[in-house]
Amino acid sequence: MKIAQFIPFLTRGGAEKVVVNLSNQLISKGHEVTIYLCYPQKNNLLLSELHEKINVSYIYENKIGSSLLLYLKLFIWIRLNAKKLFAYDVIHCHLTFGSILGSILWLIIQSKVKKTRFPAVVETNHSVGTNIKSWQKMLFSITSKMRDGYVLMAQDKLAKKINRHSSPLISFIPNGIEIEVRSYSSIESSLKLPNQNLEKNEFKICTIGRMVNERDPFSLVGVFCELIQKLSPSERESIKIVWGGDGDAKKDIIKKLVELDIIDYFAFLGEVHNAREVMSNSDLYVTMNVGNITGVSGLEAASVGVPVVAVQMLSDYIATDDDWIWSSSNVDDIALKIVGYIRNSAERRHLAEKQKSFMLENLTAEQMANRYINFYEEIQRKRGG
Repeated sequence: MKIAQFIPFLTRGGAEKVVVNLSNQLISKGHEVTIYLCYPQKNNLLLSELHEKINVSYIYENKIGSSLLLYLKLFIWIRLNAKKLFAYDVIHCHLTFGSILGSILWLIIQSKVKKTRFPAVVETNHSVGTNIKSWQKMLFSITSKMRDGYVLMAQDKLAKKINRHSSPLISFIPNGIEIEVRSYSSIESSLKLPNQNLEKNEFKICTIGRMVNERDPFSLVGVFCELIQKLSPSERESIKIVWGGDGDAKKDIIKKLVELDIIDYFAFLGEVHNAREVMSNSDLYVTMNVGNITGVSGLEAASVGVPVVAVQMLSDYIATDDDWIWSSSNVDDIALKIVGYIRNSAERRHLAEKQKSFMLENLTAEQMANRYINFYEEIQRKRGG
């Protein structure tokens, strides 16, 4: 198949890593892939991780400051490049930019008399479980009907609404990651960390993610505050919470930690370019789950043998024994769970081994790509292509 992936940029976010991993796997399985980005910029850091056979094309030559102008030019670009776009078998859209592009293209296709030779328009919704704006929820709800296929990674209220009211084929495909063969020693990993005065004998709890309100980072503040209160004085002296990532909410997070008088327990790494090295030097990883689905960072932590617990983003979700990562929306329960693992190294090792095994058996990039390929083919069969 000839596949085009549309995503605004290739920064080090979860959606961007999914696109890179999926595209690399598609190439390895004999498909042709082109990734379309908005415009060249220095933060397209994941470009270096793309397979050499992947084509990369930019829609605009330079940055466009106005959102209105950006989407107006996008419409013009689609009209000018329609013939080239119609030659693809699949147009796969990601994030808000991709969603709007997919909608414009879908409307153009629907205006044609003959539709069987046009590409299937597919979208992956990477926003399930996040606190996105109301207009974005409305956009995704409306545009989900303007697709040949729609992919959801987990079940939240928005996903259930889309699944109930949309006409295209719907598939639930969890994230998958590439498996790195190498392992990281604690000495090597510590060299990768910025100078944060981390001691070798400290118990390091790690979390990495974008510090934006959509991701609800303040729920982590609540968990860590409760955790510190539950530890004994000697345990507090040996604890260090290593927090990687950046974003608009970072200043407010630090301000809150200062107000709570617990800032000394934290080491902020800023934007992390070597997540697995940092994770492998940690004793426990805290991530965010939507139901029994975790994000890319949770998968990466499990892949390097670090035990993982999660803050649950669905308030009505109750973890079961079938969940490979335990989670809760109750900060007290999460703090107690972490305290238990701090005090029991055998349980940590057992959990890490169990989670790594599950991840390798079910959530690799290859397995994710196979699910997407099956979905692409199912859409083509339905369309008669």
